[in-house]
Amino acid sequence: MREGQSFSGRERNRFLLNLGDAEAGTYTDASAISGFDFPDDSRALAVLDADHDGDLDAWVAGRTSPRVRYLENTLQPSATVHSISFKLEGLEANRDAIGARIVLQPASGRARSRTVRTATGFMSQASRWQHFGLGADSAPVNLAVHWPGQMTPEVISSLRSNVRYVIRQGQGVVEQRPLRGQGIPLKGGAPLDEFPSSFERRAVVSRMPFPAIDAVKEAFEGPMLINVWSRHCATCMAELAEWREHLSDPRLAGVTILPLNGDALAQGDHDQPLEDSKGVFEKIMRQEIPYRELSEAELRILDAFQKQFQEARKVLAVPFTFLIDAYGRVAVLYRGRVPFEILVQDLESLKSPEMYLLTDLGGRWLHPPAPNPPLIGTAQALATKGFSAETYLRQCLQEVPEKDPHRYSRSLRAELHFSLGTELLIQEKPQEAFAQLLRTVDLNPNHAKANANLGFAHFQMKRWPLAEQHFSRALNVSAENPELWVNRGQTRKMMGNINEAARDFQQALQRDPDHLRALYELALVLRNSNPKEAIALLNRMHALAPASVEARYHLAGLLSTTSDPDLRDAPRALQLAAELVAEQSEAPEFLSILAASQAANGQFADAVASIDTAIEKVPEGSPLKARFIQMRQQYQLQE
Repeated sequence: MREGQSFSGRERNRFLLNLGDAEAGTYTDASAISGFDFPDDSRALAVLDADHDGDLDAWVAGRTSPRVRYLENTLQPSATVHSISFKLEGLEANRDAIGARIVLQPASGRARSRTVRTATGFMSQASRWQHFGLGADSAPVNLAVHWPGQMTPEVISSLRSNVRYVIRQGQGVVEQRPLRGQGIPLKGGAPLDEFPSSFERRAVVSRMPFPAIDAVKEAFEGPMLINVWSRHCATCMAELAEWREHLSDPRLAGVTILPLNGDALAQGDHDQPLEDSKGVFEKIMRQEIPYRELSEAELRILDAFQKQFQEARKVLAVPFTFLIDAYGRVAVLYRGRVPFEILVQDLESLKSPEMYLLTDLGGRWLHPPAPNPPLIGTAQALATKGFSAETYLRQCLQEVPEKDPHRYSRSLRAELHFSLGTELLIQEKPQEAFAQLLRTVDLNPNHAKANANLGFAHFQMKRWPLAEQHFSRALNVSAENPELWVNRGQTRKMMGNINEAARDFQQALQRDPDHLRALYELALVLRNSNPKEAIALLNRMHALAPASVEARYHLAGLLSTTSDPDLRDAPRALQLAAELVAEQSEAPEFLSILAASQAANGQFADAVASIDTAIEKVPEGSPLKARFIQMRQQYQLQE
């Protein structure tokens, strides 16, 4: 949407007119004649008498520009039609009379009713004034109000048309407001352009670091003026010449001016070779400012960056200037040639801690807003254009003074460290990632995702107490996440806390009865103490995931070896074990389960053969070999 695209192909709005044939219930499409058929991809509609002239107007919210459109009803002159409106005020009922029903009985025709509601459509709520159109009938009407919680309706008689009435519960009409007779004169206009073609200044309350591309790295010390220009742009040339004349102005002292040539993307559209840009620049600047040029890749990065400051994301156009503060953050953006006095004024405002001095609005902040720029989204957007997300996130995390009004909040810095840690994990830099995750929880001890990742990292390093601590912190915030319960349960199982582990797995299953890992882990914990429940859990797991090797392996083992005759199911155990061996005939563990299942079915000779094959596949010195030899001896005794 921000790129000027449309979810619905710029689908036009539709207006369907009820033809009034109640039996057939037909409508006709009056979109064009009504004036509703704008290609706005509209989503919300509020219908109300906005100008108090007795007919209904509409406010329409769209997905594309304009975001809000007012449609005044001018289809019929107000003198030829009549209406009446009511606003209810509850006393014993709720103040806004939500739920009250109004029944209107005109002098002729059938009664009509309306109910006061909290919403009137998708993502919309109209006025609480209840409007009734009366057509050509101007005779007085009767009204019955059914208040919430009141058995008997309140009846009001002989109400004149073309009046707006305020009715208070139990008191009747308390205020009458005549209609205006004509609408409020409004002047229509086209949607405002975010960046007019001549000049636009946009101050940034929530500042973001300028990406440290190669073209600016050597000179990257604020405050700075970074200007993107082209030799094919006469306005750019005039702006550079004006800056050259003011280089000795003391108000520019300490300011780095960095013009960057952006001809790379336009090279195919002009006959002049790119090398001429440097000569043109040096002729204007008289070599007092070094020539720098942007590559195609860098231009795409800057285009993506400047779009993060706009609601409707327009492409980078020259001349375009970034005013950078002392910490490398964008303070103001200028599209078009910047009047020099405005530039000087903004540079002076950079020195003040008062945020309001650079805003586009007058007045002061009653409470300075907490900077909350879309830093993580910007890092992701830049990454799609080839600029390292890691580099940009590290820029965002540079140290600034505590009193700096644009310093990022503690919670935002925690999110930045977490995003950087995640990025480093993707790059397979576990030690650096670990440090960033620790920094995250230092800033926000209850950061669920960071604690979860730290818990997993400690688990892999067999640091069970630390893993349990971080999983517990994550659960304090995200108790409905079954994965966290399973992770802590596994940790507690490794610590030998079997009962606590079982409770964690049960908590996971309360939140997701089909969670496969929870079913599996709880079955293993209960295998010896409660084989009946363990078999039920494994059966559930097998039903959900018939191909699960773990479910079939442990189910076959329990069904073939349990001492409870009511639970033993030797034929099914043999079937499951045979499936596993057919799929992976080289796995000695599966061969041993097949042998146990064969023995449970009285097939001792087959059991001996299967366990012999398993013994052959186990390397010398493995503890499995001794266990398999013991199993062979048992089967031989029963053969």
